[in-house]
Formats: sequence, structure tokens, C-alpha cells
Amino acid sequence: MHQPLQALVVDDNRDFADSFAEVLNAMDCETEVAYDVISALHSAVRRRPQIVFLDLALGQENGSQVLSALRRMYKGDEQLTVACLTGHVSHETELMCRKAGFDLFLMKPVSFDRVRDALAGCRALAAQADAMGERGADA
Repeated sequence: MHQPLQALVVDDNRDFADSFAEVLNAMDCETEVAYDVISALHSAVRRRPQIVFLDLALGQENGSQVLSALRRMYKGDEQLTVACLTGHVSHETELMCRKAGFDLFLMKPVSFDRVRDALAGCRALAAQADAMGERGADA
């Protein structure tokens, strides 16, 4: 049976975060929003998202710090996709995000085609995991 993707949006710009969450909900996600680092980590523990859309600049905090904490929390979980959201568009910023371990780099304003592609990739990972689980149960 088809399950909505579990998504987390982390951005200190409340208007953007809330609007983006509505878009994700319309794209068959169950989305939670966090506006700061502490709330983001609490939400990630509570809901175990499949995809996190993470602002690179969170007020005084840095999205890379949240990414590091998420990777430690979900060590070895290949189903967690973390997308960097940023308005700081440059080749250097993208390289820094890739080096930090972000799976995707999305520029603000966000392209809905890129979001749709990211969600499709997460759904494919979930389907693979479900299939592996079913095969493991049959063995």
C-alpha cells in the first residue's frame, strides 16, 4: 500500500517554510516544519523523515551542523535524503554543500520540477527498501 513520504522542512523563514510545506503536502508528503536547529532535531527523532529540506543559513546556526547531527542520528540509513535549500547561489556554495554531505542542492526560489524529482528518488528508495524487506521475510 502506498504511504505518503515523511518530509521535514527546516528554515528560519517561517513564510517560506510554511508555504513550502503546503506544496510538499500537495505532492503526497506528510510534512512537518521546524524553524530552528533544536526543533529540527527533535522533529527528526520523533518522525524519522525520509527527506529533509534544510536551509543552509538558519539564523545564527548553519544547516551543515544540522546535517552532521542527522547523519550521526541515522548512521547507515541510506533512505534519508537531505536537500540543501539556499538563496546563496554560487558554484562554491554548491561544492561546499556537496562536500558537507548534502544529497541535493536546491536554489531558492525552488524549482517544482527539482522537488518532484527529489521526491521521486525518495519514493524509489522506499520501494527498494520495501522490496528488500519482503524478500528478507520470504527467505
